[in-house]
Amino acid sequence: MSIKRSRFRKIEIITGFFLTLSIISFLLAFLLSFNFSTPHGNIGDDIDFMLDSLGRLKISAILWLITGSVNLIYLPVYLVFFQRFQKGIHIFNGAMILYVAFAFFIIGINELEIIKIAQDKNDLLAAPDDEIINTILTIVKQIKFLLMSGITAFGAYATVLCVSGYGELKLPFFGQSVTFLAGPVVIAFTWINMGHILMTTALAILWTGLLIIGVRLINWGLKKEKQNPENQGFTPSSRP
Repeated sequence: MSIKRSRFRKIEIITGFFLTLSIISFLLAFLLSFNFSTPHGNIGDDIDFMLDSLGRLKISAILWLITGSVNLIYLPVYLVFFQRFQKGIHIFNGAMILYVAFAFFIIGINELEIIKIAQDKNDLLAAPDDEIINTILTIVKQIKFLLMSGITAFGAYATVLCVSGYGELKLPFFGQSVTFLAGPVVIAFTWINMGHILMTTALAILWTGLLIIGVRLINWGLKKEKQNPENQGFTPSSRP
């Protein structure tokens, strides 16, 4: 039984670590993401700006690829840890995490594709090619959709995680509560107006709440590991 408890503590620490890492990578990717302006009038100016900012675009692509990869690694860890507390629900959240990983990874690939097109066609502005410009604009639209749908899946995952966490799991109340409140706001304003101050605030609160949960999982695991397993209770209604 002590071996089983020790194994559970290790999974708890790993889950908290990858949850924290996934939030930090998402935060960095979002803040440093390349801002594709929607071309309302002068497409040439938008393409010109993009070609002059290939360095920033490359950094953005790398960060999105890292974020997608971290979430993909986090997925099996999440399923192993939370299947005990969220029977059935953990499958839905697992699907949300998988889509987040997919969306963010494809964003990175698409941004690298834009860089490749731009580098292969250095004279794009001097000799405009409508087909290439349309290809770039199509990729930009895909990136925008993937970002919006990815954030929606992220908000849904966070909300469901916290709803189910009020039961047996006993997540930190503050982090759980602010995440639960911010999740639906993020989902709604992702499609209403991503630039709205409420969207920015809710997303920041969501990141903060999940970081609190991730760090607390690590602390719980480390704290329990240092204690004598024989002096701990191990019941379904209490933290193992």
